[in-house]
Order: sequence, then structure tokens, then C-alpha cells
Amino acid sequence: MRAVGRATAILAAGVFFGQLLGVLRTLFVANEVGVSGTFDAVLVALVVPTVLGNWLSNALRVAIVPSYGSILRRKGSAEARRFVGAVLTYLSLASLAAVLLVIAVARPVIDVSGPGLTRDLKELAVGQVPVLAPMLAFLALANILTAVCQIGRHFVPIAATSVLGGLAGLIATVCLWGGWGITAYAIGTTLDAGVTVIILAAGAALHRQLPRPSLRADLEEVRAFARHALPMWLGSAVLQLNLVSDRAIATLLSTGAASALKYGQQLVYAPAAALSSSWTTVIYPTVVAAGGVRPGPALGDAMTLAIRYALVVFVPLAAGTIAFAPVVVDLVYGRGAFGVDSLRTTVAVIVGFAPMLALSMIQPVFTAGHNLRRRGMLMAVTGICNAALNLVFNVLLGSLFGVGGIALSSSVTLAILLVFLARRIPEEEHLQGRELAGLAARTILASLVPAVIIGSVMWSLPAGLFYLKLAALVIGSVSGLAGYLLMSRLLGIREPVAMTRIVTDAVSKRLYRRARGGDEVRR
Repeated sequence: MRAVGRATAILAAGVFFGQLLGVLRTLFVANEVGVSGTFDAVLVALVVPTVLGNWLSNALRVAIVPSYGSILRRKGSAEARRFVGAVLTYLSLASLAAVLLVIAVARPVIDVSGPGLTRDLKELAVGQVPVLAPMLAFLALANILTAVCQIGRHFVPIAATSVLGGLAGLIATVCLWGGWGITAYAIGTTLDAGVTVIILAAGAALHRQLPRPSLRADLEEVRAFARHALPMWLGSAVLQLNLVSDRAIATLLSTGAASALKYGQQLVYAPAAALSSSWTTVIYPTVVAAGGVRPGPALGDAMTLAIRYALVVFVPLAAGTIAFAPVVVDLVYGRGAFGVDSLRTTVAVIVGFAPMLALSMIQPVFTAGHNLRRRGMLMAVTGICNAALNLVFNVLLGSLFGVGGIALSSSVTLAILLVFLARRIPEEEHLQGRELAGLAARTILASLVPAVIIGSVMWSLPAGLFYLKLAALVIGSVSGLAGYLLMSRLLGIREPVAMTRIVTDAVSKRLYRRARGGDEVRR
């Protein structure tokens, strides 16, 4: 588990700095336009390139890892690399065709993804489509190149993309804003994706993992790959409709609702998704190695251990996010065009998305376990159910709670589907379901006690008071961590205390070595 933790830490560091750059870029836009229809228009134009880019490649990215390993064991590295090269080549051609298609049908695309936009805002959105369309190809290629690096366990290039891509997007947005206005955000988004592809390709080439383009592949391997990938491809296609329904229904609620959803996503959902991606990149090959060729207890043990640590780390983070939501939003966005109404709406979004911090870290473990056994049809059914439930909850909760209900629908939907995936794990794989359910209940209780106490203070603070809120955030975070560790000890949760000891021991040893090295230099 230490190797997994080390690799996850590398990716998490890249994700952290990448998300920080993303927050800065979103903060810049929030300061300029606040919760507004113009930002809604760009976000609506971004929907279809994002959906198609992920749809073309997400299932391929997941399926290609076990397929590569299977071909490698049976036919050697040359044949395995030729197969990956063929996948990358055909995906490039399909992506290019999709980019041209999206540009050609820009107007109906906007009508579907932004039905609530006014006529002027729809015209603005249509004008953004040619700027954002190339991102479709960049996103698809980046997903496959990530899988290539993942196969070779080369995680540094993946981590570097978060930082350098985010930096390119931030610089472009800020520098071009004066002349291009809101279009600068679209340019920065596409540039971010393009830089990501360049870095991943360079990293794979540097480690001699980049396959040569190829139009040939063993038909037997293609059929085996298709049997695994096609059901997931179908599920992924339906699952991508979540973004369409989220943005479309948000535009129907009010002008600026899609903007508020984005601002909340940037602070909670985007970091959760990025951390989940990092966790998936590392945990997937680990679960594959634990599962071996035949199902058995080793797979269940690996999944149980991964879920235990995901629960004890991310459930308290989710509770803390709710407790600190108004303070964090005010500190990050509370300036310029971002007024009190914008603050209130964004806080509601953050509260709705907060459970995703924990849920999105558990999902990859179940996904890895099922994908290892090539249960593609199960994942397809799960994707279809996800889209259907999310649409229903979007309408129901959105009508009750506004844009915050759209955020909450994502959390409720994923919680239901995780229970479904857990119950589909075969008994012979020995997933400790009851043990995990008990741990989840105790972890939620240990998190809620300090969160309720601290949250009652944070939610009562008035708007403004920047330095007071900054101090309250620091003091509250330390107090919340101490309270969680105390409650964990009282409730018999071992992992938080054990992790704290590991971290403190590692820091103490490093400080001791530095001090000792300094003494030797002086001698």
C-alpha cells in the first residue's frame, strides 16, 4: 500500500497545483463577470466537446490496461505495443472527424445543451464552439496517452499535465481577456487540453512507452477488446449525458445558474474528480495485480483495504467542506462582480457536491474490481442507470432547491449506484461489506460531531471580514482534525491514528536526517 500511496501522492501533488491554477482562473472570471449569462454561454458551448471527447476515449482508457497486459503475457511487448498504437491511430482519426462535425452543427448543439439561454446568449455560445471544438480531440488523445503512461507506471508526466496545462490556461485567459473578453476563457480551456497532450506524449516517448502509429491489429485481440470495451462505451456515452442535463436544466432555472454550478464545481467537484482520477490511475493496476488471473480473496482484500482508507480520509473532508462552505466561498470569490446573491447560490452548490469528495474516491475501487473481470455489461447498465437517475433527481431536486439541487442530485445518484456495485461483487472475492458499512457509519459520526460544532460558527459569520474568516478557517481546520481524531479513537477507528503516526514518524526522520547532515557538513 506504500507504493500506492507514494504514486498517489505524486499525482495528488500535481492535481493540487493544477486545481489551484484552475481556481485562480475561475476566480479571475468570477471577479470580472460574477454569476452571469455570458459565462453561462461559454459553459454551454463547452458541453458537447467535453462529452464527445470523454465518450470517445473513457471506455478505451479503462479497457486498454487489462488488454495490454493480456497481450503482453501471451504474445510479447511488440504485439501489445502495436495494438495500443492502432487504438491511438484510429482514435485520432475519429476525433478529427468529430471536431469537424461539432463545428458544422454548432447551432443545434447549443439549442440542446442550453435551452434556457436567451437569443443573444445562444449567439454568443455558437461563436465559442469553433474555439472549443479542438478540445474534443485533445481530451480523447489525453485519455489514451494517460493509459499508456499508466501501463508503464510512469506517473510524473500525468502529474505534470495538471500543472503545466493549468498554467497555460491561466496565462492565456488573463493575458487575452482585455482584447477577447469571455472568449479568452474558451481559448485558455482549449490550450490547457492541447498542452496536456504534448506533455503526455513527450513523457511516454521519454520512457519509450509511446507506441508507433499503426493501422494493423490482430483481429482476435480486437474482438476480445471490443467485447470488453463496447458495453462500457455504451455506458460511458449515456453517462456523459449527465453534463448535458446538468447544464441544460441549470439554464432553465435562472440566468447565471450554470455559472454558479461551475464555481461550486471548481472548489469541490473538480478537485474530487481530479483526485479520483489520480487514485484510479494508481489503484487500477494495483487491483489488477491483486486479482491475478482468477477471482479470489486477494481481490476482495485489496478492495476492502482501499475503501477503508478512502472512507477515513475523505468522509471527514466532505463533512468539513459543508461546515466551511460559506467561509471558503467568501474568501475565494467574494470580490469584484461576485455579490451576495452569487455567494449564496455558490454555497448551496458546494453543499450539494460535498459528498462527492468521498463517493468519487470509493467508485474507482468498485470500477477497477468489475473491470478486472471484464464485466463490461454491468458497467454499461450502471452508466445508463446513472444518467437516468441523475436526470430524474436533477428535475426533482432542482425544482425544490434550485441549482444546489442539481449538485445534490450527483451525490445522491452516485451513492445509490455504489451500493448497487458493492452488491454485485461475487461472494468468492470476499469483499468485507458489513465491515465497510460499519466503518462508514462510525466515520460519518466521527466526522459530523466536530463538523456540526464548527459549522455552527462558520455559517453565522457575516459577509466580508477577510482576515477574521481566514483565521477562523485555519483554527477551525486544526480543531476539526483534532476532534475527528478524538472521535475516531473513541469509536475504535484505527486508520486515522495510524496514518497520523506514519506521517509524524516520516517527518521526524526527515528532520533528523537533515539535522544530522548539517552537523556533518559543519564538522
